[in-house]
Amino acid sequence: MTYSKAVKLPSVLQTSLATLSCGWLFAKERRPHPSDQPPAWQKKSGSLLALCAMAFFFVAGQTESQAQTKEEVKSAFLYNFAKFTSWPDSAFTNDSAPIKLVFVGADAFATAFESVTKGKNANGREFSISKGTVGDAASGHVVVVEDAAQFAAVVANTKGKPVLTVGSEGFTASGGMVDFFSDGGKVSIKIELGPLKEGGLSMEPKILKVAKSVSGQ
Repeated sequence: MTYSKAVKLPSVLQTSLATLSCGWLFAKERRPHPSDQPPAWQKKSGSLLALCAMAFFFVAGQTESQAQTKEEVKSAFLYNFAKFTSWPDSAFTNDSAPIKLVFVGADAFATAFESVTKGKNANGREFSISKGTVGDAASGHVVVVEDAAQFAAVVANTKGKPVLTVGSEGFTASGGMVDFFSDGGKVSIKIELGPLKEGGLSMEPKILKVAKSVSGQ
């Protein structure tokens, strides 16, 4: 599939990254007062809190029918992983080569990601999305796995390679780079920097700041 339109991050991506990951930070740091106006406390709280605030007000205005599904929230995170992760130049054939995402046993996730990112790209690179097997993992720039029984095989096939590995809860404990887990009803993330560095990858601080847990620093 091919995406060609590069425009600003859509609201579903902004709100998922900010509200559903750092909602705990928003609640802790804002300390609102009835007389507060957004510009005042945004300036005091820094860029990350401002992002959280923007997302908070957007979500507050949603109707029940507009509520995001779990897969949409994870897709928004995944989009941001692709946008704010750096791969070595050798991982791509040229400057416009697409980012290849392989979904292993995660068909619903793949479908949601395709929908959420329709018409978008990451830093000028389009997305190539496929539903594959463990054997296809090393062929992608990002591999997503949700079946715990396949964690070890995916890690073994991608170890030391420039492949961002993302999984469900417990994946980082099996050697993966990022995993999603439920934290008080919100989708949160854990990041393990050791495997990232081993694969020649790096994530920008703005992603690390919204992770609930970052290890291997």
